[in-house]
Amino acid sequence: MTYSEVVALLTSSVHGVRKAVYGVQVREYIARSMEAVIEMVRLGIERMKELASDSKNSADASAKSAAESKQSAAESKASASQSEASANRSEASADASAKSASESAASAAAAKKSEANAKSSEDSAKRYSDKAKNVIAEAKSEYSGGYYKSYDLTALKGGWKKLSPAKGPYQYYCDIAVPDLTERHSPFCSTGLESYAAAVAAGLANAVETRNGALRLFAIRVPTKDIELVLTIFGVGTTSYELTLPVRDWVKMESAIGPNQYYCDVEVPGCLSTMTPLGTTALENFEAASPAGLASMIETCDGYVRFYAVRKPTANIDVIVALIKKEEPVNTPATRDKLGLVKIGDGMNVTSGGSISTRAATDSEFDAMMVRVFGGGVTNGR
Repeated sequence: MTYSEVVALLTSSVHGVRKAVYGVQVREYIARSMEAVIEMVRLGIERMKELASDSKNSADASAKSAAESKQSAAESKASASQSEASANRSEASADASAKSASESAASAAAAKKSEANAKSSEDSAKRYSDKAKNVIAEAKSEYSGGYYKSYDLTALKGGWKKLSPAKGPYQYYCDIAVPDLTERHSPFCSTGLESYAAAVAAGLANAVETRNGALRLFAIRVPTKDIELVLTIFGVGTTSYELTLPVRDWVKMESAIGPNQYYCDVEVPGCLSTMTPLGTTALENFEAASPAGLASMIETCDGYVRFYAVRKPTANIDVIVALIKKEEPVNTPATRDKLGLVKIGDGMNVTSGGSISTRAATDSEFDAMMVRVFGGGVTNGR
């Protein structure tokens, strides 16, 4: 029953008691009233249980909420601690970054200083290099090199090889072993009279190349005979130049010299009219030099070299020129500060080849020297 039904039953029982005529009716209405009271008590108890359960659930929920709040507070505190630690780490990182930046700045300054020092060292090295070049240049200008040695050579007809690539019209080359020769020597090579016809027929080039330990010849065709040659080489100090004779610089002479109608002057610093020139056409320019009738004679003047030709060349011509100083032979006695002749004295040995060596004194020579220096009675250990 519901609460409303119990109330309705009690109300009905009260009215019944008042209206009852017989005792049995009164007892019935009283019994119903008691049952309604019992039911009301039961409903009240159930309601109280429900309220108690609800209170318990509410208390549990409150406790849970409190626990969750406590946990949230703990987590918030932990988060705050972590935030504080993160802030401390950030501050430490900022300090480290500032220190790193300071160190980087110091490193950059050191690098800049190092770069400046390196530049200074480079400049110093360049100055020393320039000084060394000047010293070498001065030494070369003071030493003409001059005649070194002559060789009688033979270019065997079986020693010629194909030249690749060709140099102008020259298709073949021949290397002749010359042990003392280096690529720094200046050569002058001429054909023997007996081999002249074979050399002309083969188109033997006037130009030759010095190599370390060998002389290289060039020819248009392979010679049909061995060719005899005389090689003269000049010392390392001989000044050599690679020059170009431009087409525009050839000038018509007022008075021809033999068949030569034109001349060309090429500036050569350090050239003197007293020097002896040796010149040859570059192999690649043979075809330009030959039709022009380029003269084999060269003239040295102060500051320039003059070349001659029968006709004005139609192309630039490259030449190689060596200049040799004319120096008087040394024929005066040498001094401490002057180059000259010396004569071998006592105590020295000299071979027919010019090698000099010292000679140890004999016992008798030593005794005689002791007597001269210290007087009589002194001998070699006796």
